[in-house]
Amino acid sequence: MNQLKSFKDILSPVSMGIFSTFLILFPILLRPSLFEFFILIVADSLAFMVTQMVDQRIYLKLNPKAALFFPDIKTDAIQVLNEEQKLDFFNSLAEFPKKRARYVATMTYFKVIPAFVVILFFFKYDIPLWLQAFKAAGITLTINAYFYGAVFIESHDLASRLIADLHLKFDFQRVFRQTNLSYNRKDFETQERLAILSIWTFMTILQWGVVSNHNANGPVSLSSQVVAIGLVGLTLISRIWYLGRRYFFGGLEGLFRFFEDFDPSRVRNNLPLHSASILSHFERIINSLLDRLRAYEAELTQWIFKQTEEGRYRALGEVSALVVHDLSAPLHVIHFCTEQLKESPDLIRDPRYLENLAVNGARSLELINSLKAYLKDPKSKRQEVSTCFEDAHRHVMRLLETRFSMQGFNQIMIKLDPRLGQIHLKITSADLIHVLLNLYSNSIENLLNHSISDPEIRVNSADGPLQSVAEIKIYDNGTGLCPEKYEHLTGLMFFQGSSADKRSSLGLRLIRRLVEGNQGTLVVLQQPPEARGTLFSLKLNVAPLPQ
Repeated sequence: MNQLKSFKDILSPVSMGIFSTFLILFPILLRPSLFEFFILIVADSLAFMVTQMVDQRIYLKLNPKAALFFPDIKTDAIQVLNEEQKLDFFNSLAEFPKKRARYVATMTYFKVIPAFVVILFFFKYDIPLWLQAFKAAGITLTINAYFYGAVFIESHDLASRLIADLHLKFDFQRVFRQTNLSYNRKDFETQERLAILSIWTFMTILQWGVVSNHNANGPVSLSSQVVAIGLVGLTLISRIWYLGRRYFFGGLEGLFRFFEDFDPSRVRNNLPLHSASILSHFERIINSLLDRLRAYEAELTQWIFKQTEEGRYRALGEVSALVVHDLSAPLHVIHFCTEQLKESPDLIRDPRYLENLAVNGARSLELINSLKAYLKDPKSKRQEVSTCFEDAHRHVMRLLETRFSMQGFNQIMIKLDPRLGQIHLKITSADLIHVLLNLYSNSIENLLNHSISDPEIRVNSADGPLQSVAEIKIYDNGTGLCPEKYEHLTGLMFFQGSSADKRSSLGLRLIRRLVEGNQGTLVVLQQPPEARGTLFSLKLNVAPLPQ
């Protein structure tokens, strides 16, 4: 936290330096001798020392809540305050500028009494006593008006900076929300104008007193006194006006900088309030907007989290359904083989049965392990993976051979583009096997069920150089599936279809979601009118070749 100067040194050196220009009025208006002026300085200094000795004691007696920051800032004591005590502390700090300015102005009247006595009863003068008293009173009232305005504004500046530093260190957000400082737009302006108007009034009256006694002064003396009073008064008024503008516009510039650098992701604390109500009113509005923004952000985050969770469970359901869907085929083969062996134990010598049992048993275990891995780590699919397309294709072909071996599988011509042997895709091996197994199975079932002559399945790589996305075209010469029908069966509006559509296209719909979950696409391409069959386009991201 930046070290603030003590509140007992409220007035800045510049303000004190400008006040010193006021001393030129003493020799010009009162015309003391050097000895008389010396006595005046000594009397005023002694009075100042006495008031300084009792100043803090009297002020804290009248305002005990200011003890935490006046005359020195007690950071350790502020740190241990509870919320209610922090609120009292903040309110007392916000009220300090006006109370301190009034106290200083009142104490000044007592401090100038010795100097006032010296001017009236020790100075030698050739004007009436009332006029001498009038001049002394005019100077005293002007001093008080200047001190009141300067102390009021500079106390606000110190108090506001202290609030900002304490908020940065101890977090006063709750205090700012709970504070009951009433908004008074003209409070600061009224005190500032009161000081300026008082200085102008007293200096004008002082000039009037000098001019009204023009017989006692020559033209040069009269002019010098009037001009000196005017210049000193203008200097004091300018200083009060400058302090007010610096404080007010400095606060506005802080707000503008806040908006220029505003980043919701980094802004966590509310704006510190100024002690002046006109600026704190703006800051409280901004803090209210920030609170609403955080509330909306929390609500949005909660909504996103909810949607993410729902999406995760939906994806989990789809994967589970796909596993169950694919698991039925090897289990059917296993069930068929076991039933056959139960009826004819001698078939155990037939290697085809053992091969079918081994392959489909391994496939069933593979599907179950795939689901277990997904349940354990749903994010594993997003990790960097690389699967060789040819390896997945070869594995799928072995599964299909055991599944359709007794239904004429060997009659189907399946051709694989040699270029696909070198392609590695960003998808897990289990997921790619899911996709290829369902696409190939659908084509084989269609070809066999409809007794297509010269049945064939061609798996080709798209023409052109290999890019970051690989397009694999899977064609069969079966009865055909048009793009519109495919979209109707697998799109988001899938459940509007008939019950038969739901049953027959479940696997196709699930693998489409699986491909899309791997940042790929699976679509059916439009065939020429004279062509028959189905042409799938499978696009997946290309993975770098393993080292």
